[in-house]
Formats: sequence, C-alpha cells, structure tokens
Amino acid sequence: AVLSGKSPMNPSGVGCGAFAPLLVIGFVIQCLVLLIIILQPFEANAITLRETYSSAAIGGVTALFHLASQKEVVIGTKRGLIYVVRDLSETQPFRDKWARRTLLSEQPIQKSTCSTPQQQSFPIYCIDSNPDGSTLFCGAGDRQVAVWNRQQDDVSGKSLVKSQSLGPHTGWVKDLEVDAQHQLVHSIGCNCIETWCWPPSGEEWVHKRKTTIESSPIAGCTLSSDLLCLQRVAFGKELEQRILAGGVDGRIHVWESGTMNHIGSFAAHSGRVNALSFLPQRELVLSGGSDGRLLGWDSRHLSAVSEPVVSWNFGDQVRITALSHVTHEADTIVLVGTNVGEIIVVELRDDHDESQSQRLKLENDTAIYSFCPLPTAFGSMEVLVGHANGICVLELGEEYHHQNGASDP
Repeated sequence: AVLSGKSPMNPSGVGCGAFAPLLVIGFVIQCLVLLIIILQPFEANAITLRETYSSAAIGGVTALFHLASQKEVVIGTKRGLIYVVRDLSETQPFRDKWARRTLLSEQPIQKSTCSTPQQQSFPIYCIDSNPDGSTLFCGAGDRQVAVWNRQQDDVSGKSLVKSQSLGPHTGWVKDLEVDAQHQLVHSIGCNCIETWCWPPSGEEWVHKRKTTIESSPIAGCTLSSDLLCLQRVAFGKELEQRILAGGVDGRIHVWESGTMNHIGSFAAHSGRVNALSFLPQRELVLSGGSDGRLLGWDSRHLSAVSEPVVSWNFGDQVRITALSHVTHEADTIVLVGTNVGEIIVVELRDDHDESQSQRLKLENDTAIYSFCPLPTAFGSMEVLVGHANGICVLELGEEYHHQNGASDP
C-alpha cells in the first residue's frame, strides 16, 4: 500500500503516486530508529539500595568503625557497650556471619563497657584507631576518651584492655580524630578541642593543648559555639594536614593539624553542622546540617571566606545526622543519614548538576547515627547503618565497591 499509494480511503491510489517515494523514505527511517533502540544496550540505574538484614538485639547503635588492618568492625552503642566483630571474610556476606555467629549470640566475641564507677553507662559517640589497629579510642557521654590496647589472651586470642581515660572534657566527646603523621589525637567536648600526644611505648598519653571556640556576634554567630563533629583533611603533594570542626552555630573552623594554628572560620549552614566527610579523590569536604543541606567545599582553599562549590537541599524538614562515602574508579557515592530514618544515596559525578540521588526509608522514622561501608567479594558494597533502634545492613549496587578495602565511616 505504501509503494502504490493505495489506502482504505483511496483504493485506487489516484493522486497519491507523487507521495509514494516520501512515504517509503519515512517508513525506512522509522524502521532504522526502531532497530537502533532495540540494539541499544539497556542502561540500568547505577544505584541500587536494599535492606538485607536488621537487628535490635544490642539497642541503639551510635558509632561504627571499620578497622581494616585487623579485619574487624567496632560497634558502639547507646548503652555504653563496645562490640568487636572479628574474622570478617570478604568471601561471605557480613550479614550472614553477623546473624549466625556474633551479635545475636549470647556472648559477643568482644564486649566492653564504658561506665562510671557507679556503673552508670554512657553512649559511645565516636571510635577511631592508630594505623596498625593496636589501640582503639572511644569517645563517650562520660566526657572521656577511653584508650583500649590489644593484649594477647591465651583463651580468646586477641582482646582489648582499657589502659587509660583521656579527660575529663568540658562536655560529651562527640567526635575525635587520630593524626598519625603528627602523633596526635584530637577530641571535642562542648566548645573545646583537646589535643593529646602520642606516648612512647609503655607510657601514658599526655595532654598537649586545649583549643577553645568563642561565639562570634560579628559573624552572626550568637548561639552556642559547641562543637559536634571533626574531620581530618590531607591534600597536596606534601599531604598538608588540616583539622575541621563543625558545630551548633553553623560555622566550620579550620586549623593546621600539627600546631592547631587557626586558619579561619566561616558560616556554612543555617542550622547545626552535624557531620563532615572528606573525599580525597575529589579534594572535597562535605558538610551536612540541620538545615537539610549537603554542601561541598574545596579542601585546598579552606579559609574564613570559603564558599561551597556544590550543594544539595533535601528540605528544611530534614536534618542530616550522618555522612559517609564509597568510591569506585572515578565514581563517588555519598551516603546521607537523616533524623527521620531516611538514607539518601547521592551519585556524585564530575558535573555536579547531573548528580543523582535515591532514597530509602527505614521503619519507625528512627534517627541514623553512623555508616560503615564494607567491601565484598561479590562486586557489591555492604553498608552497616547504626540507628536509634539498632543496626541494619544495606547492599549497594554491584558496580560500587571500595578501592583496596578502605573505608571512611
């Protein structure tokens, strides 16, 4: 019918012959377009996120830390308990080993308590370690940083023994950072950063200095200057070290790590700065606040006049409470936790305007406190999520896994 110009309305095809070549050309083009669409490989959504396991057996989980050198995950809880999950295997999903052998058993492999002599327990807010994993540091609501050293036990093998408490701080120890290059530990309590010196073998840690943050009415910061989060940043060929702190008044403060010389402070969020995360591959520092915004800052140019180079706004009804990220080749996946149990996964591309995000909601609108990404041998990435009611395991899409097994909770 196309070739002859005939149709049901014009059976004879009279007057249509002149249009036959055009109809043929149009038909051929449509066929070619359809063939191209069929042969085009299907591109699935790069980000997939699903919950694979959940437990409330140990109560609220307030801190998570992946100790890659020891193949361990350290878990701090609201009840002041520290769990160490050992013998992680990349040939077996962590959720399976965890469910069968560790957290749901009556006696966890390692269980320690952060409590006062009166046995009042305090939440564990932050965990870090020295490079070889022989010493753990746990900041808690008792205003102390507990120092745990590994000692050989004939019965259970490696164990942790509390050797010292660093403090007291002026308030809860909400975050801490280990600076192995300068052999220092920085910890926050209220509006102060306490700096502790790395001791010679067998000796105790020594307090080096106290750095105090004052409110700044000139900068429009008249609220409390209490600090909530710390982040160590290294950049440049010489790997210059910076310590960043965010707090209640929305400012971010910057110091040289070794000397704690103040470089500058700048207004970042219209609410609290609850979380900081450093992306070394992109030389980017991310900050998450109670104003629902996620901001990115150039780590090479942090000063009193810093401006964000990228931003996302998830709504003023959302408070960002936790940040982490995973990397694969040139791709970066940012994990954002909120106060209403929502996990936002942002695929950070070179062109920030094209960044994509996906959301997953946990049950009961439970606040999210911490992330701990773990690589697997299956090409996927498992992410432990600590929240107000317990802990769960999420699985990211197969394309994303950590380089060299590293993590940055």
